[in-house]
Amino acid sequence: MPVPRCHGAATTTHGQSHGQHDPVVGRPAKYPEEFRREAVALYRGSDRARAEVAKSLGISDGALAAWVKAAERDEAPGALDANERAELERLRKENKDLRMDREILRKAADFARETNR
Repeated sequence: MPVPRCHGAATTTHGQSHGQHDPVVGRPAKYPEEFRREAVALYRGSDRARAEVAKSLGISDGALAAWVKAAERDEAPGALDANERAELERLRKENKDLRMDREILRKAADFARETNR
């Protein structure tokens, strides 16, 4: 299965970012999702070492390793889909923010109690 080499950020014909974001870190993805899937499939269908496949595609071994790990996670029985992972991330952030708000209010109430004595 031939996979095109991909260097640098994925761009449209006007030189603008695809708008795809890496769900893990929230920054624009350096490689298009299709390229990532094809790279993983090429590695899995090959008897070559992962580093060798990565080099032939013009990507780092670490990037390919991360894509393979993500694919394995996504394919695991009972795995969350992309929407569920995004919702979980959103809820975790909201929970963190609410805990911080509660702590601020607790400290403000303690301060108010101390100043009224």
